[in-house]
Amino acid sequence: MDREMTSRHRQSAFTLIELILSISLLAVITVTAYLCLSTATRSWRVGVEAADSVNHGDYIMEQILMGLRSAYYPEVGTVDGSAGQYGMQLVNDGDEESARDSLTWVKLGSALVGADSEVANTPHKVVLSIVGKGESGNEELDAGGLVLSSWRMSALPEDFDPEDENFVKPLLLMPGVVGLNFRVYNPKDNLEEGKLPGVEDEESSFELDDEKKWIDDDWTGDYTNRLPYAVEATLYLEPPDDRSDPIKVQRVTTLPTAFLSWPEKFGKSSSNKNDGKNSGNNNGNNNRQRGDSQSGGQQRGDSRQGGGQRNEFRQGDSRRGGFRRD
Repeated sequence: MDREMTSRHRQSAFTLIELILSISLLAVITVTAYLCLSTATRSWRVGVEAADSVNHGDYIMEQILMGLRSAYYPEVGTVDGSAGQYGMQLVNDGDEESARDSLTWVKLGSALVGADSEVANTPHKVVLSIVGKGESGNEELDAGGLVLSSWRMSALPEDFDPEDENFVKPLLLMPGVVGLNFRVYNPKDNLEEGKLPGVEDEESSFELDDEKKWIDDDWTGDYTNRLPYAVEATLYLEPPDDRSDPIKVQRVTTLPTAFLSWPEKFGKSSSNKNDGKNSGNNNGNNNRQRGDSQSGGQQRGDSRQGGGQRNEFRQGDSRRGGFRRD
């Protein structure tokens, strides 16, 4: 009887080997489940951070495009006047995500600077550049990223220096921007005489998708008091983790007032042609009347800049900043 009970007990109990195997299998399952959950959590976190970064980058990019479309050029200005006074300066520094370009131009409106800025209601110069983490002596810029400097064009003190923070205080527009790259539409491949930048018809158009007509070179020298017909802006955002590449946000926009800086190319005939197309616009009619005593380039400048500034934004909004190349 005792032997029979002992035999049954042995058959119903676990051996040491079976116990070790069970524990090992449970450990493998637990570790696998933890790794899967950790990977899923990490992927979710990275995705959320990337989405937030892209959304912020899109907003900043739209501000940049609006600022470019608001580029100001005086109707009575001359290309041979003060070099770089009202044109654009592009300093090329690197390519792709390592690019640290700097772009300077004069604009109107609240884009980039904000509606409450003291310069928003007057022509003002803006500079976009990149600063690395801890590279600036300014504590407010220690995080690194996209930096904006701006100042009005008139009523400046005699000792004004844009590099002096006592006169111009840089603003960290967006932290986490590790690269900034600009390209301009090659002026050697610009529109033919009489064709107008930004006018969408068979006679006036850009070939913005033609890579051969874009240049990465500096917009300096003779061009510093002129505006390019189109600008491509690219932001490289800091990746959410070390395993990812920088996030690229890229847009293209035209500059409606660019033709004002090329008077030898756009004369009175092309100006009248453009006025005829927009005869239903009250601003265009008023400027056409004033054009009898002004040059054709000045005539169109009134309709595109002063009262007709709404046309700049409407045109730019309808194009959504040109081509999106994310």
